[in-house]
Amino acid sequence: MKKRRIQDNTLIISDDSGTEFLSINEERDKDQLIISVSGSIKNEAAFDFEDELIGALSVFRRIVVDFSGVSYIGGAALNSLMAAKRITDENGGEMILRKVSPEIMQVIESGLADILIIEDN
Repeated sequence: MKKRRIQDNTLIISDDSGTEFLSINEERDKDQLIISVSGSIKNEAAFDFEDELIGALSVFRRIVVDFSGVSYIGGAALNSLMAAKRITDENGGEMILRKVSPEIMQVIESGLADILIIEDN
């Protein structure tokens, strides 16, 4: 079972033993929100990831998701990106993925790279 806590405007998700595996930080930059993600977006944390994305899209038309700290992304998290992308398209907004490592890009390229906006690293 996972545990959630907020510390200094950062959502931290850990496992039963207390080992942190995902952190999500939000920072407003003018008219956009930058969401910095670090760690592993495991399937059991995909709902939390999606919840943060969709929550941000309810307030901001433009979000930038910084993947520079992501070491793993599971299939459920790819579904979360798709859900956020649908909402973005419906609302005329924009979601940009930034600083995606080559390893994570390989996973995203398995079917999402053509429909997501990914900035060059």
